[in-house]
Amino acid sequence: LYRPPAPVRDSPAVRMTATTAAREACVAKKVDFEFIDVLKETEQLDVMMKYSGGQRRVPVIVDGEKVSIGFNGRT
Repeated sequence: LYRPPAPVRDSPAVRMTATTAAREACVAKKVDFEFIDVLKETEQLDVMMKYSGGQRRVPVIVDGEKVSIGFNGRT
């Protein structure tokens, strides 16, 4: 999904709160990513909301400084 200014934890290149389609696309393209389940890691919901500008939509994919909300079939 992201490399935040103050990292929550060490991460691969891409961190995301994701739909199944987004995760499967990353796996298929061999993109190194970290999936964050904000329902299980509730403290990450605030982080996701900051990146999404307050939108409660998934996936939120942060790749470096690029933030994408929603998935259109591209990684």
